[in-house]
Amino acid sequence: HERFFIEKAMSANPAYFRLDEALDDLYRNLWETTFEEEHLTYVRQIQAESNGDKKTLILRQLKEKRSVTTAGPDFEQWLVAEEDPDVLFFLRLLLSLKIYGRPQAYARYRVLHDKALWDVWRKGGELGFS
Repeated sequence: HERFFIEKAMSANPAYFRLDEALDDLYRNLWETTFEEEHLTYVRQIQAESNGDKKTLILRQLKEKRSVTTAGPDFEQWLVAEEDPDVLFFLRLLLSLKIYGRPQAYARYRVLHDKALWDVWRKGGELGFS
């Protein structure tokens, strides 16, 4: 009798069982966005912001998207403590993207609920700028 519920969950949100794949797609989408000609002005604007401004704007973006995007209960504390400019850049970009597919929406949800998933953006990391 559990099979019915598992099949329902998988059909409603396949990313739930393929989180690594959804995260890879999300990270790739963010990385590619930083080089797309149509987004370069916005990307440069984010890069020019101070860490403090990025944090303020990330929190503002979250409040504006509250109906669609939620963050984990410790997110604000994690954000205040975060000093890596690459992590702050990608969090800011992450909240700016319009995400339509369930897998990427779920991946964004997970990133906002699990600080360990930010490590891919740390300086010297796979997707870091430095």
